[in-house]
Amino acid sequence: AEQVWRDPIAGRRFGSPGALQLSPDQQAVADYVAERPGETFLLHGVTGSGKTEVYLDLVARTLDAGKSAIVLVPEISLTPQAIRRYGERFGETLTVFHSGLNTGELFDQWHRVKAGHSRLVLGSRSAIFAPAQDLGLVVIDEEHEFSYKQSDPPPRYHARDAAAELSRLTGATLVLGSATPDIVTYHAAETGAISRVQLTERLQPSPDGEHQPGKLPRITVVDMREELRIGNRSVFSFALRRAVNLALAAGEQAILFVNRRGSARFILCRDCGFMPECPGCRVTMSLDMRESIHAKLVCHYCGRSRKLEDRCPRCDSPRYRPFGVGTQRIEMEAREQFPGARVARWDSDVAKRKGSHERIVRALEAGEIDIVVGTQMLAKGLDLPEMTVVGVVDADVGLGLPDYRAHERTFQLLSQVAGRAGRRERAGFVYFQTYQPESPPIVCAAEHDYRSFYEYEIAHRRIAAYPPFSRLLKLMYRNTNEEAALQEAARVAEEIRIARDAAGRWEPEVLGPTPSYIARLRGEYRFQLVLRGREPAHGLQGIRLGERWTVDVDPVSLL
Repeated sequence: AEQVWRDPIAGRRFGSPGALQLSPDQQAVADYVAERPGETFLLHGVTGSGKTEVYLDLVARTLDAGKSAIVLVPEISLTPQAIRRYGERFGETLTVFHSGLNTGELFDQWHRVKAGHSRLVLGSRSAIFAPAQDLGLVVIDEEHEFSYKQSDPPPRYHARDAAAELSRLTGATLVLGSATPDIVTYHAAETGAISRVQLTERLQPSPDGEHQPGKLPRITVVDMREELRIGNRSVFSFALRRAVNLALAAGEQAILFVNRRGSARFILCRDCGFMPECPGCRVTMSLDMRESIHAKLVCHYCGRSRKLEDRCPRCDSPRYRPFGVGTQRIEMEAREQFPGARVARWDSDVAKRKGSHERIVRALEAGEIDIVVGTQMLAKGLDLPEMTVVGVVDADVGLGLPDYRAHERTFQLLSQVAGRAGRRERAGFVYFQTYQPESPPIVCAAEHDYRSFYEYEIAHRRIAAYPPFSRLLKLMYRNTNEEAALQEAARVAEEIRIARDAAGRWEPEVLGPTPSYIARLRGEYRFQLVLRGREPAHGLQGIRLGERWTVDVDPVSLL
């Protein structure tokens, strides 16, 4: 009998990779990392600076040394382009792991790696557990991405933490790459816990494999308060509409980005940009509509609440109301505003079928789509040569989420989606539509200034005692009976406080119980506690938790 491997990339024809000629800066970074095996590095490079070429060079050196390598990308949507880049270079030694594979494909891929037939593993977060033999290198591209955290179903782990432990156990080199590093990762580099290498210039590849300096896209911050004052009630500003029309006339492509997650769960004043903030926790208060007659604002950290005002507390404007739009509405408006344009939507609803990500990427690369309306998938490392215009329809949505990482996440998303524009010889133009043009995440993203944002954010974290100056643990309890759910959450909170005080400790600090951001899901009411301290898990010693409790250590979001 002959064994036949079920290979998800079998039959693909990879083109010739061409000569891989690194720029002097790329070569210096690759040499520096290669000369220090077993260390952990943050590769901080602006969008389009050629981080992937550095990864390819490091992988080649690792394979030439007879070792294996694992390369992680944050989303299945990125694997088609990544498979092509790595497949062109390394061919049959490449194995792919991601959630889009069926059980048989995963089984065979696992055994190929275990048997040593494949020494390069490429995939999303679960690929970190591939049984790579004699591991020499782990690369985590876009290391800041929240999708590297597995939250539900269990086990709850962060691929970056798992990679750090795997590298420690095997002596492998760990490279964390990003244009907008996680604040905690960058702080580790600042304090010397890990090493930092940088690529500060955007590059444009040429057919002969050489590189020439490229330009970062020009970013315009559009004050939507002014658009309202001059009578524009559309979701698209005049400037964005003009830019998209010019791109269409030139045969170029455009992105309309929608941060859909925060649809109408927070309050914003459309005249002055005010959003209510919890005075104790320094996070945005969100709208609680469970009592439909008396809507109120609530903090999902400490439980503080207050009545929702009819008018803006800052400027007394009556335009003080829920905010948020979704991809379906933007797609519909785009078809109306730009008749004749080929408009496609790319979000989690559209991309559920197997192979859908690859079909959309191929259509974009083939020029079969003029305007793509999408969510966070569009911000993650896609390299589209004809993409010249990016419009962020609702830059304020991320700022309004009641999470201590809301500003960091907004800065990262804006910077990353802006980086999709103008990645070749054509100039890129980006438009941030906002009611808060003075907000630091928006200002810093528009100026391509990570360092200023880091200094702003780390000061906020230090004052409010958020990571990296503490660790968090989220406890969530769910029950079909709302009163019973609250009582159980209150019992556990009180037991933790009593045990802490009896032991003479001042931590962990116990925040809550409060209703979760999504207070009721699938018929169950959800209440949460947040423990904050140096080692908050110690606060659970001796505490009785039943099966309806979930525990998330170092959560990437408290929503």
